[in-house]
Amino acid sequence: MTPPFIIDEHGDVSLYESAEIAGRALEPIDIENNEYVGYDSEGFVLTFVCHGSRVYISGRVSNHPEPEKLVAVLRSFWERAAQTPWPVTASVGQAVTQCCKRFGYCE
Repeated sequence: MTPPFIIDEHGDVSLYESAEIAGRALEPIDIENNEYVGYDSEGFVLTFVCHGSRVYISGRVSNHPEPEKLVAVLRSFWERAAQTPWPVTASVGQAVTQCCKRFGYCE
């Protein structure tokens, strides 16, 4: 898994520098209700596990990244949150970098 980590909650996107920080921000009940989709910076979809009141990012759903899906999520979020056109990007890495620069990391 490659940071940063992107958590999509029905179009609301949060960016985290580490899996640990992201896990602390998530609630087990929301994991159980499938409220989140998580990605690493390469577009791999992440799996979550709950232990008591804690959430952990435990790995990848598969060995096949979905960079185009992540870019679509970031683009939609950018256009709503920044209210500016999506900057042209050539790769998922550039899209993640642009969003981190524009919106910063959550703590």
